[in-house]
Amino acid sequence: MTQIRSFKRNVTGVDWATLGYVGLTAIIVAMGWGKIDQAAWHLVFRLFIASGIVVLVAKQDRLASAGHFIRDFYPLILFGFFYSETDSLNNLLFLDFDPFIATVEEYLFGGQPSLQFSVSFPQPWLAELMHFAYFSYYLIVLGVCLYIWRFNNRFFPKTVFVVSVSFYIYYLIFIAFPVAGPQFYFLPPDNSIPEGWLFGKLMHVIHQLGERPTAAFPSSHVGVALILCYLSARYARPLFKFVLLLFVLLCFSTVYLKAHYLIDVIAGFLSAPVLLVLSLWLNKKFGRLAQIKI
Repeated sequence: MTQIRSFKRNVTGVDWATLGYVGLTAIIVAMGWGKIDQAAWHLVFRLFIASGIVVLVAKQDRLASAGHFIRDFYPLILFGFFYSETDSLNNLLFLDFDPFIATVEEYLFGGQPSLQFSVSFPQPWLAELMHFAYFSYYLIVLGVCLYIWRFNNRFFPKTVFVVSVSFYIYYLIFIAFPVAGPQFYFLPPDNSIPEGWLFGKLMHVIHQLGERPTAAFPSSHVGVALILCYLSARYARPLFKFVLLLFVLLCFSTVYLKAHYLIDVIAGFLSAPVLLVLSLWLNKKFGRLAQIKI
């Protein structure tokens, strides 16, 4: 009973949202049993995540400083896993929609911008800048959250909730509407890109380790980065100009590096305000839920 009281006292909106995403995707895994490789492992890992969240919440009052940091930032630690996992869950209902997206791209723009951009501008310095811009996405997510956690902490729960819910909704879209992206849909040499220098090599390693044929439409890179522009303008003002500049470069880099079709970028830009409003509304609802006492 003491542990239940501790959980009820300490649970937050982002805890409920993460547990909800874990539970919903567990249902998806169960429904796709036999079609998903290592489905049992996916369910066991979800049980591990859910148990870990419950323990972190229930033991929050007794955590050391490192434990409190994990307690605050664990959703960001899970994003990478949840992203790569969409590749296992996204073809349960439909095959990839890349042929459709590429056809729409051709109709709207008279060609394939994702193929033409880097061919038209192959300069190594520009390639390096685009690789850096794409890498900066990780800096934006972590940097804005860390700044608000350190210097404007009372707004950190709202920040991490908005970012987490936005990611979770994007992941569900990727599962329901699978699009691999130009780098996986088009064949060599069409899918090749200028390599650049330092960041070109770094992004090549990240691509080999973490990129999957999934999560292209809409661009969560663009959508989440735009949401973080808003959050930095509100709660991390000194970072706003840098985040905005990186956001603009990021929009170009996603197409230049063939991670996204141009229509993915547009969809990411248009979807961000919708997810921001929705997540802010849900933050209030989950906030009330988190305050329920027994």
